[in-house]
Amino acid sequence: MKNKRKFSIFISSTYEDLKEERQSLIGVALENNFIPVGMEQFHAAPTSQWNVITKMIDECDFYLLVIGGRYGSIDEETGISYTEKEYNYAKTKGLPVLVLIKQSSAIAESEKDTGDGKYDKMKKLDDFRERVKNDKNTVDFFTDINSLKYVASPTFRNAINYVDDNAGWIRYRDIVDVINEDAKGLLESNQFPLKKIPTMFQNMGNQEKDKTVIGQDDVGNISVESAFLLVYAADGDGQIMKIQILSAPTQIFVSGKQFMAENSKRESARWIEALDHLIEWGWVKDVGYKGEIFELTGTGYRKADFLKDRMEIDTSKDPLDELKEYERM
Repeated sequence: MKNKRKFSIFISSTYEDLKEERQSLIGVALENNFIPVGMEQFHAAPTSQWNVITKMIDECDFYLLVIGGRYGSIDEETGISYTEKEYNYAKTKGLPVLVLIKQSSAIAESEKDTGDGKYDKMKKLDDFRERVKNDKNTVDFFTDINSLKYVASPTFRNAINYVDDNAGWIRYRDIVDVINEDAKGLLESNQFPLKKIPTMFQNMGNQEKDKTVIGQDDVGNISVESAFLLVYAADGDGQIMKIQILSAPTQIFVSGKQFMAENSKRESARWIEALDHLIEWGWVKDVGYKGEIFELTGTGYRKADFLKDRMEIDTSKDPLDELKEYERM
């Protein structure tokens, strides 16, 4: 079951100087079986921002700190930046901490703190950076977006090897498989009679028998975008993720692949609408708590199989490349 688990990771950093880096890390996280969480997901709530932040960190399996050229906004109560405050909180909670630091030689002046207090912030940043490097964390360094992706991916993969057995979460159908395997083993060893197996467990293995026949009318009105989301999700990990980026259009990912040809609100609306249709028809369901993680239902998988065959969608290709070819037909 370990390789089927997904892990949530809180991405902590200053924002203005690391927008592109955060964007890239979201994609890398998704590709490596992580669910990224961060300031992009903050919504208006009847509580303080810090309460929201700590709640999100509490619910994560990992904490990722990215240090660039800015120390960031300072919390007046503690005299330290909110980024350092988040780091301190994650350490007190005992979360595994991953750190990615941008090399000082690669930081432009425009990426550094400005204003009257800039020299004080520069000193605080130097102290914070040194402290983090010597604080028993997993630390890697990068110089640009490409090198960030290069070091981040193995950092994520290696972290999973040392994760606590109680961390992460597993899809419902994977849990069902384990339950059925355990029940079968107990029966074969005669440890308890069949009549004592809960009815729910007995029926789980027979769900495939209740499949309905799918006709062409069942998917006659589906848009090409909705069909592609469904088919690629079915051939991937069965999930569609709706990532809301602060001050940027919402993005749709399937199995770590982005379904937006350009970073525009028009393109974002196109794919959000495609996902909304799948939700409305009951072919995918929300399995998160913020409307960001969706999973195919049994009906969704059957529709996907039908659509893949009827539309001849080749999921071995990049979805946007395949979509262009399909639209040219």
